[in-house]
Amino acid sequence: QDATNSGMVYTLDLMQAYPDVFHKCHDEVIQQCGPHGPVSTKVSDSLPYLRKVVNQLLHHKPPVPMVPHLCQKDNVLNGHFISKGSVVIPSITYMARSSGHALEFLPDRSDPDTQFVKTVVFGAGQHKCPGRRYAESLLTVFLGILAQEYTVERTGPRPGPDDFIFFPTLFPKDSHFLVMQRSSS
Repeated sequence: QDATNSGMVYTLDLMQAYPDVFHKCHDEVIQQCGPHGPVSTKVSDSLPYLRKVVNQLLHHKPPVPMVPHLCQKDNVLNGHFISKGSVVIPSITYMARSSGHALEFLPDRSDPDTQFVKTVVFGAGQHKCPGRRYAESLLTVFLGILAQEYTVERTGPRPGPDDFIFFPTLFPKDSHFLVMQRSSS
């Protein structure tokens, strides 16, 4: 639930900060669904730009910054010995940034990591998050309805990239938005 809320708040944050991207999302939804047609997972395949924006959002602002792992056997990582039973806490945020795919929010670029292999936003191997498809679907539908029906304004200045509130998940330091229904004209 926290990861879902974080993803939704960062959707608001990025759509307010990148109005050209939000406008493209609006145009795609209106073209595919109409001004009041339903936006659902059934139509998400016909919304490739929205899916691309959500993918880029999850790379740029991974909702869960770290996931602890229990070492099952002795290991050596970059010359450091890690004994069996140690708890290792990799930084997903750092991996996303160091991969080069998450430093900037650029949904128009071609992203070779659409399956989250390099950035491990959803973990890897047996620790892969079972909620990945849920997160992608929910954020796509949320963004689609938001772009179709609403405008977004921030009520204060936008925080910097490292200004966040750390719960089990990440939130921008200032998460105060004014979301208003679009006029019918």
